[in-house]
Amino acid sequence: MLKAGDKRALAIFGYSDPALISVGNLKLDKKAFSIGDVSTFSFDITVEKKSKVRLEYAVYFVKAKGKSSKKVFKITEKDYDSGTYSISKNQSFQEQTTRKHYPGTHQISIIVNGEEKAKASFELKK
Repeated sequence: MLKAGDKRALAIFGYSDPALISVGNLKLDKKAFSIGDVSTFSFDITVEKKSKVRLEYAVYFVKAKGKSSKKVFKITEKDYDSGTYSISKNQSFQEQTTRKHYPGTHQISIIVNGEEKAKASFELKK
């Protein structure tokens, strides 16, 4: 339920109101990648007051018939003091037995305490 962003579950575990945290400067190292590449993305979070934060990101993968499917990945969960923090993460587009990649426009979003705060698009090519 935490991964799904259920507000009640997040409250039970003591996560702060996502309105207290903002996300900015979401950047991808490139706007286009090939299947097999590793992308790096970075962003800043600004915390208004000390907060318990669950940071995740989602990739909207293009599927075989052209529709998108959202997959959520956890970055961290911890207490942050007020301030601005820079975060950087890698995402692999290597073929796996559990995930096949298809060319097209994909999206990545940053999720803070169950709420999507920023989104960017990129192309995945063969």
